[in-house]
Amino acid sequence: MLRRLFLNVIYYLDVFIPKHQNWILFASQPDFSDNASAFFKFILEKKERKKNCKIIWLVDNNNKIDCKNKIQNCTNSLNATINVVTKNSILGIWYYFRSKFVFYTHGVYLGVKIPKNHIVINLWHGMPLKNIGFLDGKEVVAKSSLAISTSKIYQDIISKSFDLSLENVLITGQPRCDLLFKKVNLSQIFSLPSDLDKLILWLPTYRSSIVGDKRVDGNFKESLPVLSDEDLFTLNSHLKSQNYYLIIKLHVMDILNEVDFKQYSNIRVVTNYEFISLNISLYELLGNIDLLLTDFSSVYIDFLLTLKPVGFLFNDLDNYKSSRGFVFENYKEFMPGVKMNNLNSLLSFLDDVFHNDVYEEKRFKLQNILHDKKKDFSLSLFNDLDKRFGFLK
Repeated sequence: MLRRLFLNVIYYLDVFIPKHQNWILFASQPDFSDNASAFFKFILEKKERKKNCKIIWLVDNNNKIDCKNKIQNCTNSLNATINVVTKNSILGIWYYFRSKFVFYTHGVYLGVKIPKNHIVINLWHGMPLKNIGFLDGKEVVAKSSLAISTSKIYQDIISKSFDLSLENVLITGQPRCDLLFKKVNLSQIFSLPSDLDKLILWLPTYRSSIVGDKRVDGNFKESLPVLSDEDLFTLNSHLKSQNYYLIIKLHVMDILNEVDFKQYSNIRVVTNYEFISLNISLYELLGNIDLLLTDFSSVYIDFLLTLKPVGFLFNDLDNYKSSRGFVFENYKEFMPGVKMNNLNSLLSFLDDVFHNDVYEEKRFKLQNILHDKKKDFSLSLFNDLDKRFGFLK
């Protein structure tokens, strides 16, 4: 009862407090990341539109200084002033009320209704294979005026997940996917040999999370899925013989970020803490690799834009399906790559994939089904908002 009363008070304050047309507020998890940071950077480059613009980032209390430093590094050359405030502060709530436009990846103030005079855009953090929102049985989801999607199929899924009308789910693509087409020197960033034949990225999704929506899905053990420590030594030797290198990037929410991993010559396990220090986005990394290994992570949906090969490495499909579930009934048809469940199948795949890519046509077909737009995603979102609201004029 008290919570409902509090939420109603917040709602009516939001209704009556006037909005500033050119104030924009961002929030993401982790701070300054994902679709929110990608769209933020795009706005900063719209020099003719940002002159009278006030930009606010809401951050966790513990990350304010780190976030300020990251934003400063991003904005030094653009002569922009950004306000960084903690989310659960009076100033943070005031900025939320006063900002006409709010962009988030995981919600801002859960349960708060959105009045018609407030434009709150759910950028989310990936087009899902796994159930999300109301499809995942949630009783409360982050509320918004609008959301984004990559295709008509995902427009329907996002609509059902967040209880939005189809017309309020914009088919723009995701701002972060612009970074898939940015060239970066991974050898320099990761201190890798410059003469590698192939660079492979493995992105296992978390089975047990330590931040955000804390939960356990699939088979959890305090090591990487599928492969044992002994398997990793064998895999390392195999990669070395082929002059391949494997980067294993842990999910930001994964409890394995707190585990110390062994060192290998041709395998590198990168925790989220270490990855942040490298000053590169995940999508800049994705755009410059030769092969993606993953499991149930939605990242491969985005990676389809590159048309590069994908392999699926997991051994807990039934458990994961029963604990989380998938948005597609025939979900395997939406996984365009070899499915592997042990070391031997992975080694065989690595021997074959670059010489006999049997899923190339399947990836091309799925790209067209799951991505209506193939480039300029931030620009597409900007133009849609401009058409509807006169964004930043």
